[in-house]
Amino acid sequence: MPLYYHITIIQFLLLLLFLPCSTLTIKQLPKHNVEDFTVDEFDAVYNDKLPLIIQGSTACPANLDFNNIHQYCKGQIPQNFVHTKYESVDNGESNNTYWAGLVAGEKDQKVNFEAFVQTMGTSDDNTLRFMFDLPMAEICPTLPRQVRIPPHFVNIFASHFLWRHLNNIESRGTEEEIMSHNSNNTGWERYCPRLPFFNMYLAEGGFQTDLHIDAMHSAFVASMCVGRKLWRVMTSSDFGRVYEQIGKDGLKVNSTWVMSSVISPIETWSTDNSLLQTLDVTIYEGILEPGEILYIPKGFPHAATTLDQSLMVASNDLTMQSVEELHQFCRLWETEHHGDDDDDQTGNVFSASCKEAKRQYPLIQQNYHHYSSAVRRDEETTLAKATACESMRIYVRHARNL
Repeated sequence: MPLYYHITIIQFLLLLLFLPCSTLTIKQLPKHNVEDFTVDEFDAVYNDKLPLIIQGSTACPANLDFNNIHQYCKGQIPQNFVHTKYESVDNGESNNTYWAGLVAGEKDQKVNFEAFVQTMGTSDDNTLRFMFDLPMAEICPTLPRQVRIPPHFVNIFASHFLWRHLNNIESRGTEEEIMSHNSNNTGWERYCPRLPFFNMYLAEGGFQTDLHIDAMHSAFVASMCVGRKLWRVMTSSDFGRVYEQIGKDGLKVNSTWVMSSVISPIETWSTDNSLLQTLDVTIYEGILEPGEILYIPKGFPHAATTLDQSLMVASNDLTMQSVEELHQFCRLWETEHHGDDDDDQTGNVFSASCKEAKRQYPLIQQNYHHYSSAVRRDEETTLAKATACESMRIYVRHARNL
């Protein structure tokens, strides 16, 4: 064989050796129909363990779409609720600046909600917009009462036990008696609007987020009211194995990273030799459509591509397990940083989060001990009922006070 053939073969083998290998595994995001998917199966296989989509159940208020949304939602929205996709520039800017690869608008500027909806779909590919985490209780005060959840999600979240004791305080009487008072200082009216009710997300078709982990070690639940989204989800155990490549911040509690983040921006959707493609991890991928509800456990990096003009409702909430892990995180973090000045943004966030977590922890534990066995998990219910915050006046009065 001529010498140049040997050289060519050697060059080819060296090229294969130094090319990044794609070790990423894609799996179908599990889907189960609510009619034949038991609560026990959810608890054993998915709760705090794996993502899934439940078909035949939705958190969307009935019949809500872009044609009638202006009947329920209106107002001037701070521009920082409107996000665009981060565009990288060659100026040495840190890779850890933009959460989920997003850039928020200016807080002191306003955008009219109805005008935003009417102009959805008019942006070019470089300026696609995403109205992110819009408080439904503030701009659509009659809608939160209509949000429903399947029995699988009842009794598993901390918010279901945060203020449940308020209707058991003898000095305040029953729920009806409490809500009949005109005072703005009752516990129900002060606290129920602060619960993690579902917020709204409006995205133009084609908008993408990068892999990110939701704040406060919380789980994520979402339903599409209009349009579809393609989701990618990585487990927390896989994230732990590749933390050195894509993770930052947080502390490890037992074997789980708590209050950590994914470096941003990170290329999430490219099929080229991106960092994600070289990781030895499994990505669960699936499309969420209207009439379904998505569950992503705490600490799971995830991202979404909007396939159509979309309207989504979603919520972040602590599960009972994440309450325990967050409590342990705070003890570790405060021990390691005792006496330190929180002169950085992450330290300030951790301090504020732990202060709130420490205040809520004994209350959640006490209420869970007293009430969990009495909470039914055999049928779909409203989120308001699951959190013991059913009164319509809570939302209306809260909106009037904004």
